[in-house]
Amino acid sequence: MNGLMRSLKMLVLGVVGVGVLTMGALPVRAQYSDIEDNPLVPVVSEVYGFETIQTVTVMQNVAEADDLLVTLFLARASGEDPVALNEMRKKGRSWKELFLRTKVSPEVLYQDLVGVKIPNRYPDYVWAQRRYREWKANPQVGLPLYDKTVRLLVGLNFVVRRFDMSPLDAMQARSGMASYVQLIEKKLGTPPSR
Repeated sequence: MNGLMRSLKMLVLGVVGVGVLTMGALPVRAQYSDIEDNPLVPVVSEVYGFETIQTVTVMQNVAEADDLLVTLFLARASGEDPVALNEMRKKGRSWKELFLRTKVSPEVLYQDLVGVKIPNRYPDYVWAQRRYREWKANPQVGLPLYDKTVRLLVGLNFVVRRFDMSPLDAMQARSGMASYVQLIEKKLGTPPSR
């Protein structure tokens, strides 16, 4: 009787174990399939030089749509794994903290604002440009790096390079949209992912 019970117990545990493994894998695959079909994924992966699975993993775990672009931008600039950066971000780290931790100069964010006369109708970019100029003139003043500013500057950088747009055209195209990712999806003819 003990042998029969032990065999029955092993059989039940085996069936339950296979069921748990199968059930655990299905939702992840389903999510991956949905996102993998989004034309944004291969474009972003190609621009930043990461595998599709890394882009999809980050995309599934960002709080703000444009954090996908920032994560991959910073990962490429620093040589860090984008999924590891995403995990640090999920633990409450600001973009400023992550730039400091990875030793990437925030100056890389401002390259599209140098020498551009930005109209006052784009106040966030005007503010960022003014702060950058002040910092270049006197590094002791410090360069504020707010998450919103980092997202704007990385998104601007992506759109300028990928779609061969001037910074002002990119700013204009982004006006009225929730994120640069939304603009990129529109330019790719993709329904918004968020």
